[in-house]
Amino acid sequence: MSTPPLVNNVLRGIEERHQRAARKKAAPHLAPPAPQRPSGKICSAAELLAREFPALRWAIFSLLAEGLFLLAGRPKLGKSWLVLNFAVAIASGGFALGTIKVEAGDVLYCALEDGARRLQERLRRALGIGSVPDHLYLATDWRPFDRGGLEDLEDWIKGHPQARLIVFDTLERVRPSEDSRARLYHSDYQAVQGLQDLAKKYSVCILVVHHTRKLDASDHLDLVSGSTGLTGAADGVLILKRSRGDSDATLTANGRDFPDTELALKFDGELCDWRALGSAAEYRMSNERRDVIELLRKSDSLTPKTVAEILGREHGPTKKLLWTMAKDGEVHADSKGRYSLTNAGVPGNPVTAPVTVSEFDGNPRGNPKNIVNQGVFEKNNGRVTTVTKVTKEYQEPTKEEWSAAASDPEEWERLVTAAERHAIEHEESLA
Repeated sequence: MSTPPLVNNVLRGIEERHQRAARKKAAPHLAPPAPQRPSGKICSAAELLAREFPALRWAIFSLLAEGLFLLAGRPKLGKSWLVLNFAVAIASGGFALGTIKVEAGDVLYCALEDGARRLQERLRRALGIGSVPDHLYLATDWRPFDRGGLEDLEDWIKGHPQARLIVFDTLERVRPSEDSRARLYHSDYQAVQGLQDLAKKYSVCILVVHHTRKLDASDHLDLVSGSTGLTGAADGVLILKRSRGDSDATLTANGRDFPDTELALKFDGELCDWRALGSAAEYRMSNERRDVIELLRKSDSLTPKTVAEILGREHGPTKKLLWTMAKDGEVHADSKGRYSLTNAGVPGNPVTAPVTVSEFDGNPRGNPKNIVNQGVFEKNNGRVTTVTKVTKEYQEPTKEEWSAAASDPEEWERLVTAAERHAIEHEESLA
């Protein structure tokens, strides 16, 4: 015979009370801790606005500023080489990532997963034929933060007032012991809160190397391994993404005091050095255009759907890319909406670009009111060769209209279709 649900609930409640009492009895009795400091000073809005603060102190402009930063990426992708690049550049007052000029300052690099021999070899390869920076300090061992590690760090900062960057590689080597009874968010937040306090107190950048999750995520902050307590305590997060075996990578930087930045990087295996290639968006776009041209060079003509399928991309963005490339004169669109390199994109052939001039026709002569007669000119090397009259009006969408349509698939499809139809009509009128 089964026990009634009401009786089960009562018995479960009694058992839980017994368990709580047992845990309380087993735990040592601790008096409430005395307050360590008074509450923060309250000021008026006018007082705050009247204060003058020093300018934000950068370690690497647009990537690392004063505060606590996390650098996350999958294992063995080059994170340690990247932070060593940062450390050498700042200690010598050179160029980070080969392009970003940095101001010289003292740097402490704690390579806690390396022994002295490996760190020596890495440093020799990173320096190459360059001189040894006088402001670079190294360590391969550090006490956990809850066992004197924070005090050791503060002592070093006090002895080096020109410190600009401190690196801990990796977090797990110095992470405080976890309380099994604490919530994960609280435990993660407490693990790095002391570092954030020191970074704020001394206006120095503290960079902690960590790992990303195995699963991908749409928000790059969700890639950081652990709870949001880590990213919540940090002043900024850097994510290094790189396909295994590939030399190209992207570095995304998100900070409280500066806009998001995404750079395309390339790793030089011979020099063991990272180099910035520019904006990741522009680099991806140039690669996408190159892939399309290479594909069309091997084919007679293809539809946007076929191009997307062969290249493994989404149909909508591929359609937009092809339309943009046709507008820029890189590819040719025929009357059936197929793209090729027939009249564009082939070295040695002049690129023909349509130029549209509109004027109001005061005498409609059967046309609906306000219809514009458009003169379509074909311009070849600065010389007008063809003039054709068309009567169908097309207003090219503004940047604001494109931006608004980005969140509306139906409107986006309408704009793209109209633009492609207009391009085809131009081609037909010039044939």
